[in-house]
Amino acid sequence: MNISLSSSPFSGLSSDNVLAVLCTKDTLSRDPAFSELDSAHGGVIKKTVEEEGFSAKWKKIHILRLSEPGPRLVILIGLDGSKLPYNQLLRQAGAIAADSGKSYGVKRLHIAILGELENNTSLRTATRLLAEGALLSAQKLFSLKSKQGSDKEIEEVVFMWPGQDTLVLEEAVRRARIISRGVGVARDLVNEPAGTLTPPALADRVAQLADDTLTVTIHGVDWLREKGMSGILGVGAGSSSEPRLIEAVYDPGDTKSKELLLVGKGITFDSGGLSLKPRDSMATMKCDMAGAASVAGLASIISDLEPGRRVRMLLAAAENMPDGSAIKIGDVLHMYGGKTVEVLNTDAEGRLVLADALSYGTEFDPEAVIDLATLTGASVVALGKSSAAVMGTSSELIRDVLSASDHAGECVWELPLIEHYRTMLESKIADLKNIGDRWGGAITAGLFLSEFTRDKPWAHIDIAGPAWMDKAQPAFPEGGTGFGVATLIEMLSPFAG
Repeated sequence: MNISLSSSPFSGLSSDNVLAVLCTKDTLSRDPAFSELDSAHGGVIKKTVEEEGFSAKWKKIHILRLSEPGPRLVILIGLDGSKLPYNQLLRQAGAIAADSGKSYGVKRLHIAILGELENNTSLRTATRLLAEGALLSAQKLFSLKSKQGSDKEIEEVVFMWPGQDTLVLEEAVRRARIISRGVGVARDLVNEPAGTLTPPALADRVAQLADDTLTVTIHGVDWLREKGMSGILGVGAGSSSEPRLIEAVYDPGDTKSKELLLVGKGITFDSGGLSLKPRDSMATMKCDMAGAASVAGLASIISDLEPGRRVRMLLAAAENMPDGSAIKIGDVLHMYGGKTVEVLNTDAEGRLVLADALSYGTEFDPEAVIDLATLTGASVVALGKSSAAVMGTSSELIRDVLSASDHAGECVWELPLIEHYRTMLESKIADLKNIGDRWGGAITAGLFLSEFTRDKPWAHIDIAGPAWMDKAQPAFPEGGTGFGVATLIEMLSPFAG
């Protein structure tokens, strides 16, 4: 899909054009640019809207067919009454507008939003979010069907800002393209069946992203054994598909800033191991590598993003299966860095692979550390399916994550690391247990990870809820969402909106 910008008036559109208008009841009646189009038609637009009772409620759509002059079709899309944060509303509105045009077989669609933008949102930010929504809605769901559907696709979307200088908005469109590409890479990785996206296959996909500024190194079983990474090796021991630690380093060259370390949980399928999951809980467990997928999504666009700092990305990839060589309840793993962990639940495996990766990555003395993981159902119980949890050892870094997620239009909420919960992880025979008590599971998982961060400023983002969509929403098809990519992009290179 091509994205372009126009500063022309609505009334300048020709009869072969279609205009999708995002509006509230108030802006529909007051917007001067739209009033000009209405006047060109003798007031018939607003009269028809009143007579036919368009409420302008969120997601409500009303179709107007016009005679010349002006567009042949006007699609009114309501914005009133949405409970979404405004950034998220704009992204979804862009998707709804694009989807509405697609449903009418439109090849070239003009989109406009009426009235003043809320929350002091700039035209640049609004353009970026609307364009993201349109681009994300155009992404097709991963499919292996023998006969692919013949979906009608929009070839071009033109965002209309009558009377505005659209040249200053070009960077917003470029940014939207970068974000949507990264999100698309993450979504495709999450949606691919675990039978083909094994740890070695995931490693091969990331290796293909290497370029002049991105170096990718794949660490196999021999290297993992040599380093003593029994967390990654132990989780992968029950699978015929060998684990990998995938290391991607972005180096822009001469820079004085220390590097940022990003770590992603990459369990390409999680059966629970010998602590076997129920059938229904296993149905979406190809998604258990969504943290690694989001890091891979960032890696796929980082050279285009050109952040002025070094970034080390580690994807800890393993398959958690229950054969005769799998780790057993009560086994003690000797983790990278020296700590020992008593395994009391093999389904608490993500923290084991992350622990090895965090211990290894922090040896490079990063300025800050962020990990992303579909780590606990407890975070979903606490915050629901739409929000990720963040916790960590640096209040400044957590503030940066929350600010970045807000600008990115992704919902992240802080949970505390309650120190006295650490006693739940005490083991009689090892340094740590890999699970705590039943309650506070998201927090005890975070406390476990903190033991492997070498006192570096660290934030843990638990994306177990928003990483997967059971039912499609605007801009988010059913399946993997690519959650976290936009936040990481904003962390590395804040958008000057």
